[in-house]
Amino acid sequence: MRNPGSVSPEQPAEIGEHLPIRYVEIEIRVAEPTLMAEGIVLLRLPLPFALNHINTYLLDEGDGWTLIDCGVDCDAARQAWDAALASPLLGGRPVRRILVTHHHPDHIGLAGWLSRRFDAPMSITAGEHAVAGRYSDPTRDVVSERMAFWREHGLPGDLISWLLQRMPRYSKHVQPLPDNVAFVNLPEPVLLGKRSWRPIIGRGHSPEHLSLYDATTDILISGDQILP
Repeated sequence: MRNPGSVSPEQPAEIGEHLPIRYVEIEIRVAEPTLMAEGIVLLRLPLPFALNHINTYLLDEGDGWTLIDCGVDCDAARQAWDAALASPLLGGRPVRRILVTHHHPDHIGLAGWLSRRFDAPMSITAGEHAVAGRYSDPTRDVVSERMAFWREHGLPGDLISWLLQRMPRYSKHVQPLPDNVAFVNLPEPVLLGKRSWRPIIGRGHSPEHLSLYDATTDILISGDQILP
């Protein structure tokens, strides 16, 4: 989540001065929900690889929570969700809705598990859902399908063999998605957590990555479209 400041166009931002981002000095620990703004809770989840954590968000709906991203499918992340949802801050209230920013396993991995557990509907952009469907197709090996591309661009054969053996397959870290996934209705505002969010589509990190911006409070939930 980013909280943009109020730098005017006539005031060019310089390094360390007049930055258009206000950094909030809050200590964030893995598996401990942290209140970041009114009605917005950050939950940092563990990852079982080098980038060792991901930030997910919960938006307060009064009788429950909307989740923004879900973490990768691994035991540590499941345990973190169990502990967080039972914590005093989250109050034991159920998950009412799930919104996924993009198809990467660390964001979508536990969406199916959480959806089935709470009977909560899931939403994502159509472009991201299409990629997730291809990657999770049990009849395909998308890692092997990249071999021709790697060879064409000069990747040594021994490295290709290493990648084929070592690169994790999508289904290893992603639970099956719900049967009925709703697509985000672009460019209509998204009503979540008693706020009206403007959907912003980014391309490059993934095909149709969704970020959410609340102009009233200058809060941006950027997913992976903005990385530190």
